Amino acid sequence: MRLIFVSSLLFLYFSQPLFIHAEEPISLEVLFDGVSVQYGGWVLTVTLMANSEIAEIQLTVEKSEGLEVTAGKPFWEGALPLGREHVFEISMSLVKPPPQTLTVGIQGRTENGRQFKK
Repeated sequence: MRLIFVSSLLFLYFSQPLFIHAEEPISLEVLFDGVSVQYGGWVLTVTLMANSEIAEIQLTVEKSEGLEVTAGKPFWEGALPLGREHVFEISMSLVKPPPQTLTVGIQGRTENGRQFKK
């Protein structure tokens, strides 16, 4: 019994690097705030935080036909230095009754060539 326990501990100790997950190169926070009445206004705020040197990033917003962009553009692209934050905002209004859909996507690559997508 003791041999099985010791063997299990040794396995966990030596295989530990296999279970460590690298930190994501970028953090994403999404806030969709507004008036939830028919034909109300909405603001989408996306905050990106670079956990690595980001050489290139593209952010896109895909919306259903019932939402209309009233201020801003549904995309952004650029670079983001380590530890820096970028805040993206667009305003929308509801032009058709709910339910409507909204999808935020980001993709890019770090300075060392690692690609990411969310």
